Amino acid sequence: MYSTILETEAALLVEGDATLAAVDCLSKDGKKLCKTLKGLPDHDQPFRMRHYKGCDFNREYERVFNPKTIQRFLYDPDGDTPWADESNNQGVVHFDNSIAFLKHMKSSKLPTLVIFYAPKCVHCKTLKPEFSAAAAELHGEVVFAAIDMMLPPTKPLNEHFKIKGFPTLFYIDNGKIQPYSGQHNKVLISF
Repeated sequence: MYSTILETEAALLVEGDATLAAVDCLSKDGKKLCKTLKGLPDHDQPFRMRHYKGCDFNREYERVFNPKTIQRFLYDPDGDTPWADESNNQGVVHFDNSIAFLKHMKSSKLPTLVIFYAPKCVHCKTLKPEFSAAAAELHGEVVFAAIDMMLPPTKPLNEHFKIKGFPTLFYIDNGKIQPYSGQHNKVLISF
């Protein structure tokens, strides 16, 4: 039951971009398919998720089972675990679409420091722990937002903010948007 709800929510998130299919490996026909695809579940894991490119197996899903994480996996199955799914990002608010972030900009009572990043960007990876540490330290005073610009639903923000490279940071307060060009370490937030 849980896996069906999870799959349905994830399928709605990737509608038009990817296909999510479920096979009941306990049914006669499903058992044959699962055996052929080497996808039979085991005792520790009542269901499995596997990624296929075309008809060829690509990789096993080994991340947290929630719709947003599944969505991110389907958009970039061969990439590293997304920052939003890492355990060390306490205090960082991750936006996975442009509409949600633009709404945040209009409604937030707190200033926001946003990082637009690409998951494979070396400079972005270097900045992540510092950004997360500053977010934890200043929680409740400043919103630290992170946006993965490789996700299709975030692409409109490229045009809106005229992003030319990664990481790109902006400080937003009371509707005023300023490029951030200060230090890229935990001290960075002494603005």
